[in-house]
Amino acid sequence: MPDIPFLLFRASKPSRNSSPSWLTWINQSASSPLGFTVKAILVTMGGLGLVGLGGCSTIRSSNPGSSAKAATHQAQGTGELEIRANGEDFVRDGFISKDGWAIRFEHLYVGLADVAALQTKPPFDPDWGVKPNIQSHVNQAPVTVVDLADDSAPTALVAQFPKAQAGRYNALGWRITPAPSGPSQGQSLSLVGQATQGSETISFVIDWDESYQYLCGDFIGDQRKGILKAGDRADLEATFHFDHVFGDGDA
Repeated sequence: MPDIPFLLFRASKPSRNSSPSWLTWINQSASSPLGFTVKAILVTMGGLGLVGLGGCSTIRSSNPGSSAKAATHQAQGTGELEIRANGEDFVRDGFISKDGWAIRFEHLYVGLADVAALQTKPPFDPDWGVKPNIQSHVNQAPVTVVDLADDSAPTALVAQFPKAQAGRYNALGWRITPAPSGPSQGQSLSLVGQATQGSETISFVIDWDESYQYLCGDFIGDQRKGILKAGDRADLEATFHFDHVFGDGDA
């Protein structure tokens, strides 16, 4: 598997009423297995390099439960898989833009739907332009709205699958789609914050109301991610690089 830090990845803008292509593939592969891990991937939204896909870190459960329960999981070859979203420290702590503005976010709402984690063989590469050969999968269709600026946790839980088949999740798909309700209703992305330079402070709300579709491949990084062992817990992560929008004055 090529050890490259970034796999360029094409994003499409499907109709809000259309079924994402990876869900179609999943429906055609009902008996397939699961597994895939994601790497940092750059995509384009409205001409802005905005979203990256981070990989999935394997996490040991702090409360594995009784030995009988663990034995059952081992026998069935399943574990718990979580899908998380991360806006990084840029979103939670603020940063200096490339033109010298101190950017701080009060809220950063993202609506995510049709989240699907896949095990594919061979490993899926989005640059090949071919459909993934799905061996197994888990997916969640409803919209989940998360606030990436919430600093109560480093990542936001998007989907949770308590009985996912053990294996390596080496592909991840999802849509960014308008929130059906709540403070960001009607918006797929809503950035709320302030920009300060010298004595001037500007309050801003930046909204996107279009849907965007993503399907990404394997993660390669300092820590292997998306590898789920039977009776254990692992997670996959979609990482949003909002410093790509504003620039990073410290870079």
